[in-house]
Amino acid sequence: MRKLQNLIYKLSKKPTRAEKLQDLQMPGKCRSVVFEGGLGSQILPFLEANWLKHIGEPFSVNLSYFDVNKKISMNKGGADHWSFRLDRYGYPIPSLEKFGTGDNLQQGVRGERNFDLWTSDFWEFSRKYGPEHLPVDQVACLAFKVSLGLSPKSRYSVVHVRRGDYLRVASRIVSDQEWLRALRAIISQVEEFLVISSDSKLPIETKRQVTEIAAVSRVQVIFLEGGNFDECDLHDLMREADILIASNSTFSFTAALLGKQGMQSLVPNVFYGDAKLEEINAGVRSAGTFFLLN
Repeated sequence: MRKLQNLIYKLSKKPTRAEKLQDLQMPGKCRSVVFEGGLGSQILPFLEANWLKHIGEPFSVNLSYFDVNKKISMNKGGADHWSFRLDRYGYPIPSLEKFGTGDNLQQGVRGERNFDLWTSDFWEFSRKYGPEHLPVDQVACLAFKVSLGLSPKSRYSVVHVRRGDYLRVASRIVSDQEWLRALRAIISQVEEFLVISSDSKLPIETKRQVTEIAAVSRVQVIFLEGGNFDECDLHDLMREADILIASNSTFSFTAALLGKQGMQSLVPNVFYGDAKLEEINAGVRSAGTFFLLN
C-alpha cells in the first residue's frame, strides 16, 4: 500500500522549475511548446518557439488542442473552445506542425506551459520579433476603427476588462475598482477617445464612473461590451492605442507586448491569483520595470 501511495504522489506532484530543466537535459528529451486557447494564448507559444530557435534549444510543438475543428462554443459556464487564429498572420496549422526542431516535430508531449522562459531577455526578444512577424492588419484595423466612429488619425486609449464570463476557471478577476483606479491615474494623458472593452455587460454604476472620469479630460467614451467582435480586430485595436490598461489576460497582455512604438501600457501587478503561481507572476512582471503604485 505504501509503494502505491508513493507512486500516486510522484505521478501527481508537479515538477519544480529546476526539476523540469534537469529533465530536459536528459538524452532524448526536448521541450514541448503547446498551442492552445484564445488568441493571446496562441501568440505566447509562437513567441516561445521562436525564442527557443533563437537560443538554439531543441523543441517540439503540440497542436492537439486544435485537432477537432471546433468553433467558439458559449454556454453559461463560459467558452468550451477557442478557434485557431494564427492563420490571420500567415501561419496555418500545417506550417506550425513543422515548426519544431526536436526529434518529434509534429506532436510534442503535452505538458505544462514553459513559464520558465518568461524572463526579461525573452520579453525583449518578443517586443522586437513579434510586431514584425505578427503584424497588425492595417486595412482590417482601419475598417474596425471607422465602424466605431474613429478616424485614421484619432487618438485613443483602451481599457480591457475581463470579468471571467468566458472562462471556466479564473484564478483572479481584476475588480472594477482596480481598473477604475488605474484609469483615474492616467486620464489626464488620454486624448480624444477612451475605449472600454469588456467581454460582458458592465454594471450601470461602473459605466457612470467611467463617464465621470472621462469628463475630466473631455474625452468621448466608447463601450465595447460582449463578445460580438472579431478577436483579431480587437487585439489590433489595442495594439494601436496610445495607452492600454490591460487585464490579467494573455489577450491584452500580448497586445501590450506587441503594441506600437511609444505606447504606454499598464498591466496588473498580480496576474494569477493562486499564491502557488507567484513564480509565474514574477515571470510576467519581468516584462517591465515599473508598476502602478496605488
